[in-house]
Amino acid sequence: MSVKRRNVTTSRHSIEEKLSAVRQRMYGELSFQDVLERYGVCGSTLSEWLRKYRDEVLRLEREKGIPLYVLKPEDEMDKDDRKELERLRREVADLKLINRT
Repeated sequence: MSVKRRNVTTSRHSIEEKLSAVRQRMYGELSFQDVLERYGVCGSTLSEWLRKYRDEVLRLEREKGIPLYVLKPEDEMDKDDRKELERLRREVADLKLINRT
């Protein structure tokens, strides 16, 4: 009887790269399409990374003391959350202008 061997391929992306891609998508730093282009992966690969590494990214960010509500992706926000995010972005932009002068 022979033993079947699995065809194991090595990933061209390190775990750090995968976690970084997931974090960038979760934070909304990059769109889904931007992550695909930056890391040179297909949509199903990124979806798999998001499923597989989301909890690890959350754990790492919790250790840094970052509140979990910050990690809510924009595409999962309700209308009120989006309005508040836009208001805060405008406020930050205004404060940057004020502090420049």
